[in-house]
Parts: sequence; structure tokens; C-alpha cells
Amino acid sequence: MAKETAGHTVKDIMTSPVLTIGRDKSVADAVKILLEHQIGGLPVVGADGKYLGMVTERTLLPHEEGLPFKRGTLLVFLGQFVKGDQEIEKVLREARDRKVADVMARHVPTATEETPVSDVAARMIHQNVHHIPVLRAGNVVGIVSRHDLLRVMAGLPE
Repeated sequence: MAKETAGHTVKDIMTSPVLTIGRDKSVADAVKILLEHQIGGLPVVGADGKYLGMVTERTLLPHEEGLPFKRGTLLVFLGQFVKGDQEIEKVLREARDRKVADVMARHVPTATEETPVSDVAARMIHQNVHHIPVLRAGNVVGIVSRHDLLRVMAGLPE
């Protein structure tokens, strides 16, 4: 990938402006934005606009670690302890009503506009993330996804 990314910085490939979501919004609000805009991640910002973390498809859907629910709640959601449809709806409602701050990933790597693309690619691989927010003075100014890296690899216009 070094040849394809030589000389490129994050500024060359990032998506900007970027959609963000406030930490006090609901998980349902985050899901609506992700689906409506066909994106996989949203940077989370505080009232002052400063970056706090990320909400992604991976933080919202169950996987081995980083569940947005307690494991017991997940088991209920999957039907192991649910006695009827009303209980399933209750669990779904509680999940939708949770706040973004409760489910966001807080330790997602970030970049600046001047970060080399090769560094971002390495961070994505080593930290197993699909989106890296681009910050300027703590504010989100863009985002780089694995899709953006593929475009560079394919030689497609940025």
C-alpha cells in the first residue's frame, strides 16, 4: 500500500464535512442517521463540539467484546429468558432509548489532516477499526473510512 499512498495525507482522502451526533442523543437517533446516510460510523461530540468518541455499527450490534448491553440483557434480547413478545419489545425499547454516551467507543484512534494515509491504514489494521475521525483543535473536521483507503488503492479520484 505504500506506493499507492505515498505523499497522500488524510486531508486528501477524508470525507468532509462529517456528520456527528451529540452524546445525549438516543441510540435510535444514531441508528436513523447511520441508515439514512448509509454510513457505518458517527463521531460523538459534546455540547462544546469537541470529539468524545464514536458510535459505529460495531458498537451497536452485539459482538464478542464491547457489547452495548450487559451480557444478561443480550441473552434476554436473544430470547433465552424472554417469555413473550411484550418482553422482547421492552428490551428493544430500552436499547433504542439508551444514550449514545452509554454505547460509544471512547478509545478510537484519531488523525489530523496532515497524518500520512499510510499511518491511518496501519491504525485501522492494528486497532481493528473501520473509521478514524479527523480532528483539528479537538473538533471533528472529517472522517476516514476503510472505503476511502480502498479508493486510494484502486487509484480512483478522491
